Amino acid sequence: MNQELAVYLMKWLNFLILAGLLFKFALKPLGSLLDRWSDECQNDMDEAMKLSDESRNSLESNRKKLEGVAERIEEFRQRTIQDIDEFRKKIEHETQREISNLEHHTEAEQLYLKEQFRLELQRECAEKAVARSGEIIKKKMTKKDRTNFNLQFIEMLKQT
Repeated sequence: MNQELAVYLMKWLNFLILAGLLFKFALKPLGSLLDRWSDECQNDMDEAMKLSDESRNSLESNRKKLEGVAERIEEFRQRTIQDIDEFRKKIEHETQREISNLEHHTEAEQLYLKEQFRLELQRECAEKAVARSGEIIKKKMTKKDRTNFNLQFIEMLKQT
């Protein structure tokens, strides 16, 4: 039993020596390693917070821009409707003027003048459509928005 006690005490002595050596030589490097990891974690957290703040600011900025876009689109739509109404009134006025002029011409002259007037109206409509399309492209509207706008424009011209 003495021998077992001696082995048991030697194991404890070895353990205490090993623990003492680790404490003396490994505590400082291990502590500095933990400090470095802590600093790196803190830096990563700071950077993540900074990126989060930048993302929030960017999101808010983009939301404000989108609000402005909706207002500009509505303003553009109203202006376009107004331009179409003015154009329709101009066409009606010119049509009435041409009709009164046609009453004084022979039938062949009337047909010729009607054809000329029709061609002039087509040219004006095409120029208006090209000008509006250019504005739309400059405003970077989506393809769907441009298609809808052109269809509405054509429909309004058909109604007049």
